[in-house]
Amino acid sequence: MDLSKYTHDNKRIKLNSTDPSRFQNGNIITLKLQNFVTYTLAEFAMTPSLNMIIGPNGSGKSTVVCAICLGLAGKTEYLGRASDAASYVKNGCPYGTIEITLRDTEAPNGEFSIIKRRLMRDKRGGGSEYWLNDKQCSEQVIKQYVRGMNIQLDNLCQFLSQERVEKFAALKPVMLLHETVRAIDINLLNHLEQLKLLQENELTSAKEIDISGKRLDELLRQKAKLDENIRSIREYELKNESLKRHQFLLPYTYLKDHKEKLESFKKDYKFAKQQLKILIQKKKKFQSSTDIIHENENSTNNELNNITKLIEDQNEMINKNKISLKNLRDSIIKKQNQIEYYKNRANKIKEKIKSTEDTLQERKQILQSIDLPDPEKFKTISEKRNQIIIQQQSTQQTINSMNDKARTIDRQITALKDKIQRKKMSQTNYDKIDLLDNPKRPDLKTIRYAMLDIRKISKTNPECGQQILGPPLITISAKEPSFAPYLSSAIPFATAIALTVTSDRAFDLYADPIVKKFPVNLRQLSNNQLQEPISRDELIERYGFEGYLSDFIKGDKKVIQMLCEFHKIHMIPVSRKELPSSQLEPLMKPQANGKPLFSQIIHGKTLITLNVSQTNQVYARSRNIESNANSQFYASSVMSDELKASINREIEDMTTQVNTHSKTLEEQINEKNDVTHQLKEYGHEFDKLNNELSGLNNIRNKHSKFQNDCNLLEENLEKYKQDARRDVSLKIEDVKHQITEDLKVELKLAQEMIKLVTTRCTMEEQHITQQANFFKFKNMSLSMNGLIESLNAEEDELDQEYRTKKNNFEERKNSREYLEWKKQIETYEPDLKEKLAELAEEYDKEDNFTISFINDTIDKLESEISRLNHDASSVKIIETVEKEIKQLEEVLPGQQKKLAETREEMNNKRSILEPKLDEIIEMISKKFADLFKRVGSAGAIRLNKPDLFTKWEIEILVKFRDNAVLKQLDPHTQSGGERAVSTVLYMMALQDFTTAPFRVVDEINQGMDRRNERIVHKAMVENACKENTSQYFLITPKLLTDLYYHERMRIHCVMAGPWIPNPSVQPEMQHFGETSNYVL
Repeated sequence: MDLSKYTHDNKRIKLNSTDPSRFQNGNIITLKLQNFVTYTLAEFAMTPSLNMIIGPNGSGKSTVVCAICLGLAGKTEYLGRASDAASYVKNGCPYGTIEITLRDTEAPNGEFSIIKRRLMRDKRGGGSEYWLNDKQCSEQVIKQYVRGMNIQLDNLCQFLSQERVEKFAALKPVMLLHETVRAIDINLLNHLEQLKLLQENELTSAKEIDISGKRLDELLRQKAKLDENIRSIREYELKNESLKRHQFLLPYTYLKDHKEKLESFKKDYKFAKQQLKILIQKKKKFQSSTDIIHENENSTNNELNNITKLIEDQNEMINKNKISLKNLRDSIIKKQNQIEYYKNRANKIKEKIKSTEDTLQERKQILQSIDLPDPEKFKTISEKRNQIIIQQQSTQQTINSMNDKARTIDRQITALKDKIQRKKMSQTNYDKIDLLDNPKRPDLKTIRYAMLDIRKISKTNPECGQQILGPPLITISAKEPSFAPYLSSAIPFATAIALTVTSDRAFDLYADPIVKKFPVNLRQLSNNQLQEPISRDELIERYGFEGYLSDFIKGDKKVIQMLCEFHKIHMIPVSRKELPSSQLEPLMKPQANGKPLFSQIIHGKTLITLNVSQTNQVYARSRNIESNANSQFYASSVMSDELKASINREIEDMTTQVNTHSKTLEEQINEKNDVTHQLKEYGHEFDKLNNELSGLNNIRNKHSKFQNDCNLLEENLEKYKQDARRDVSLKIEDVKHQITEDLKVELKLAQEMIKLVTTRCTMEEQHITQQANFFKFKNMSLSMNGLIESLNAEEDELDQEYRTKKNNFEERKNSREYLEWKKQIETYEPDLKEKLAELAEEYDKEDNFTISFINDTIDKLESEISRLNHDASSVKIIETVEKEIKQLEEVLPGQQKKLAETREEMNNKRSILEPKLDEIIEMISKKFADLFKRVGSAGAIRLNKPDLFTKWEIEILVKFRDNAVLKQLDPHTQSGGERAVSTVLYMMALQDFTTAPFRVVDEINQGMDRRNERIVHKAMVENACKENTSQYFLITPKLLTDLYYHERMRIHCVMAGPWIPNPSVQPEMQHFGETSNYVL
């Protein structure tokens, strides 16, 4: 294509010449790039109003932003791209150049200045060279020049690159105020910074004054206490002097007391001597009477002993006579009984003979009536019975064999039924550890091996299984399958496969060795008390939830406790139904503590996570809950369909075997019943023969019994008849004669007994008389002996008392203590003795010159001294304290004056800053609100002014729905398009107030819908094309059709491709398309 025609003069199109006077100081007039990123050679001629740079993605639009930033010595971090400036040099080129022409009325030429930067790739780590108006200079010179032009590349309100759009929305309100004020009036920012510094100094000064005041109060209290110590020291010295005088006075009291006690001892031992003499004379009178009483006692005792011996002899004779009388009376009675026996014997024998004959006749009649059985019959019955026994034994063996077979079959059936039952139970009570053996999930094998190892250890050490618990995947499950996905979403997989350790001891004993053997996760219980944010009743009734997530879990309680401690599942409300926004909205608001009521919420298929931003705003993040591979672990039934089918097939096979064995068992039982019936028949026949044989034996036994009875009765009858034939009359006469002789002897013994008893009575009377005399003399002797003994004891006591008192007197007379006291007094100085004499005289007048009183006085003084502070260091301390008090009293007024001056200066500066700042923010807010009305939404700018100036902040408040409330702009609440609209409108609201020479916004319209983009574009063009506003650069990859344009704006179309002419080859093409509008 021939483009040369476009370089020739044309009647319809005329090139605009660049007139620097149209630009304000700091405006970019031209931008020239060489070997920079995608550009080989390019030059942009700017307009002082809106410069819109458009072009396809990747064509180099944002490169213009990079060139402006780097060309003016800006940092790469302002761009959010490569951190090394050399990276911006075009590939294959050793260096790249950026040349920026700025409007500068103070330049040497009076119109503009040219800044040139060369970026070099060949230097190690890259490098740059700078020129200002064709003079090479340092980067610092360029930065100083840029600051002088009030170009703020680090201010998001002036320079907003594509990568920093999100950063603007996340800008903290404090920083937003800082950047806004800096963009509007640097002097206002200086005032604000000065206020912050003054307030910091004020707080520091107030703190120092508070510390100094508290220290002064403390020192004054310490001084008052030390003053008391000084007084205490003086009192201590006085009391110590008094104590010493009383200690010196104490020996005088000892001497006085010694003299008084010595006189008392002398009186005591003389009185004791006199008492001893009187007692000795009294004792001699009683001694002679005692001797006479002892002689009478001894003679009476001898007579008493003689009478006692005679009485004992007489008693012995009486006892012998009694024995003889008793034996003789027993013999007479026995012989009388014998006579009576002989008289009655014949009648008794006749009665026995008659009774025996009657019984014998009766037995013989019965014996004759009994017929004895034939012995052959006994033999026949026995043979038949033996044959039946043999048949019974054979049949019983057959039955036993059948029973063995039946028991074997029954055991087989029972074993099969148990297996079937276990298989059926495994379908409901399935050991989830088998789920870990999944070829598709190799990540679960390690935890399976660890669990098998724990179970092995638990067989010998059960405590291990109680202290190390399995992972939640296999130890807990949802009460209903619909809750399983919730558990999978709320419990991280790292915890789901973690072992639970119940204590520190369990960790040391069991967990540590397991971890060394298997690389598994551990979660240790802290056993802290769990508390829900609100009660379940309030959760259900007020907010419409079904409960907390922990309410819908079953399984090991300690594992559930672990999940509550680590992931707060007891604080996650759950509802299987989707909840309306009206119910969720109150939960999005912070509580009194600045945090939301719940950190996570589950409703329907959505998990909402609530967080608090650095500005204490609650923002929500949502994600969908879907069933995944881990959900099956938490379902009530976790067995796979393939495993269920395999188990069902095994159950069917075993059921078939049970039926077969049951049929065989039934046949065996029927056969056994037939044989058992035959055995019963044998039993009936055997019982019949036994009964017959038993009857024959009874007859034979009865015959033998009666035969024996008859023989015995005949023997007894013969014996009775022989006894009846004997004569006993001679024996009776002989016994009567013996009785007569015994009676004669008995009479003689009785007469002797009377004489013996009479004699003993006389002796006993004599014994009583002598015994009374003996006791009389004995008592008199005991009384006299007691009296003499008491007199002897009293004599010994008086003698000991006399000797003791005499010795005490002799010892006290010149005792060692007495001599020491005298010696101590002799050492006293005369003036001391004189003072002590006065003190003793004073105490003696009051009757207080005693040892006890002086000792009490000394104890009292010592006690008082011990309570007194006598530390001499208090004097030095109080000097130091008084010195520091003086210093503080001198410094404190100066500090207070400085604080007052600082506060006055703060008030002055605030009175200057605050009205201006309020006015500017109010105008910006009004402008911002007007711009928002154009897009059918609402917005406001609010200035928050807490007590601390460092906390002053600007909040951008926006809403995009009629029923919504104004909310602060942040990276979490609004969508990307909403944030873009809010950002660009805020930038536009600053347009009328900013003093920055130019402003750059890169691809701010990304994410906007067509309507908002069209409205924002028109507002931006109108705002940027006003007279006396700062230069504006807008970079965008797309434009809608039929947009609003202004004759003062310029559109720079960036094109790239092989068909674009190369200005380095065709220099005339460098300004191709430079026209800003049609000039007719």
